[in-house]
Amino acid sequence: MSRSSELACKPPPQVAVLSNTSNSAMSIPLAQTTGESSLTSKALSNAIPSGRLTRSFQRWEEDKIQGVKYHQRSHVFELTCLRQQQQSHISDITTLDIGKEFISLDVFLRVMSITSNSLTKASFYVVYDIPPTSDLRLQNLAKINMPRLISLHMRLVNTYIHSGYFPPITFDVLRDMCIEWSDSSHPYQWDLRTHVNLLSSASATLQQLILADLPFYAAPGPTLHQPLLRPRVSSNDLHTLLSTLPNLQRLGLPVSVRVPEPILTSIASGSLLPDLKDIGLATAKDPQSILSMIQFRNGLSLRRVSPISALRLTLPKTPTTSVTIEARVEDLGLRKGYHLLLLQACKVCEGQCHFEGVEELPEGFGGSSKGLDFLKALNRAF
Repeated sequence: MSRSSELACKPPPQVAVLSNTSNSAMSIPLAQTTGESSLTSKALSNAIPSGRLTRSFQRWEEDKIQGVKYHQRSHVFELTCLRQQQQSHISDITTLDIGKEFISLDVFLRVMSITSNSLTKASFYVVYDIPPTSDLRLQNLAKINMPRLISLHMRLVNTYIHSGYFPPITFDVLRDMCIEWSDSSHPYQWDLRTHVNLLSSASATLQQLILADLPFYAAPGPTLHQPLLRPRVSSNDLHTLLSTLPNLQRLGLPVSVRVPEPILTSIASGSLLPDLKDIGLATAKDPQSILSMIQFRNGLSLRRVSPISALRLTLPKTPTTSVTIEARVEDLGLRKGYHLLLLQACKVCEGQCHFEGVEELPEGFGGSSKGLDFLKALNRAF
């Protein structure tokens, strides 16, 4: 099996899930293919052997994708060969799901450019260190505007090979964005400034943002199982990202990103993310500060601040976690419910290395004094 194909089959960490929810709003769905025109990874995988997807896609301009089923406008074309089709046919695609098949960065950019005027919903799996199929000069690429794209799900792998680079793509009406990310040489080290640059054009329209850690095989190094040695995600970058997207209604952050108390305070008061209703966070320590933030915000009587109605909380699994935490979350009375995800310890280091900056874990998270102090500080401040 090739290195790249291994990336697609690495199992996620085992979790136990405790939930009490009236709907599935807090799950992280993969992009689904609906709409008039679609090209799906299922159709591609049936026709193209794994690992040949890039080779097939690189010749889109010459219409040599073989064995692809796709919908164009109100008609369905089932073709064994697209050699006779014009590029204009491909440019009419409105829904594209190749989120389970890896492609290179240049292929991704080419596909976005070809479908820029029609695409409304898309899912991609982009591996940055797949060799480009052509001479790729990233800094000289023209901007790609997506005037109709509403929903985008991207799996991005090994982006540090082009550190600091973000695709020159702008969005006019983007509402939903999901980014799953991993890097074998820089495990769990999110570059949020890149996402600020990418999403700034969607500042007024984006309502849902999900960032998640993508399972991966890490290169040997000292930081994989020692979170305290990893560079922390900048609080300023996180605050800038959230400030850039003031209309978010649903937010999910990765397990490897910890939200500091100053940002929790801003969310609690509604000065940050006033429209937020659903939130997904992770913490390796006492989660009472997160619960206090929700309690304070939901007690506000300001019309401009939406109450939190759904919570997705990820914690390390300990013998008493479910007993001590579930009762506290239940007391919040969240209208749409909650999901508690309890992550088991890493099988290699037997610690919680996927959380950011893990130090000693309080046994069972029994103490809540820190969270109570945080709540008192909120009440004094506001």
